[in-house]
Amino acid sequence: MNIGEWYLHAEPLPRTYGLDDWFLGRAPAAPPRSPPVPFFPEVHEELVRTWRALHSSRPRPSSSPLASLDGGAARGYEVVPQVERAVAMHLCPPGAATWQDRPHLPSRACEFSSALAGRTYHAAGQAATALHAMATLQVYQAKVLKHLHERGSDQGAMEELRAATDFTLWATKVTARSLGQVMSTIVVQERHLWLTLAQMADVDKSRFLNAPISQGSLFGDTVEDFAQQFSAVQKQTEAIKHILPCGDIPTTSAGPQPPPARR
Repeated sequence: MNIGEWYLHAEPLPRTYGLDDWFLGRAPAAPPRSPPVPFFPEVHEELVRTWRALHSSRPRPSSSPLASLDGGAARGYEVVPQVERAVAMHLCPPGAATWQDRPHLPSRACEFSSALAGRTYHAAGQAATALHAMATLQVYQAKVLKHLHERGSDQGAMEELRAATDFTLWATKVTARSLGQVMSTIVVQERHLWLTLAQMADVDKSRFLNAPISQGSLFGDTVEDFAQQFSAVQKQTEAIKHILPCGDIPTTSAGPQPPPARR
């Protein structure tokens, strides 16, 4: 049986905890100050793919078979559980008459927050699905290594071990992308919470929501850029007032005229 067949038809893990070590026995006690995990550039590149356009990027279903979990939907890996209709009708009685398929929150801001929560949950579920694949493959690797240790060199087993290693790396890539989506969506949600305190048009809010992630501040350079543009527009408006002053509209003998339109 090759690695693909084994992965698809893997038997349930044994009662002994499958995520524990297989060869080291009891792990040695950690030193008082353990070194940090090394930085892996390729993992970072996959993770930050959605950090450049947070709001406008839409999650796409992964084409990798490692992102599809058998029974995942039934176990809550795909969508946030829906609120009970009775609870929603009790908390939002005025809007209950307009509901067709599912209950809706009472404001656009609340609906937007709910949508962001759903995106976060779905991306986290994708990462959890990839972890199932990684655990399955790593257990298989451990079994193959144990086989090689007990029975000596085996070319077929070595090929299977190499294939399992590649599948594990692919699953790592899926996990990194999904976690990057989780992190970027949480940043959008945090920005949205602060922007609800401002009287702004939706088009202006989108600029702030869609700004790339900056480690220095929540909105990055967008605040400074927006302030500079606003200041430039103000200066242009003042200059136009001096160059093209608006005169009063003369009245005629026909009677009072309507007031001039607001500039």
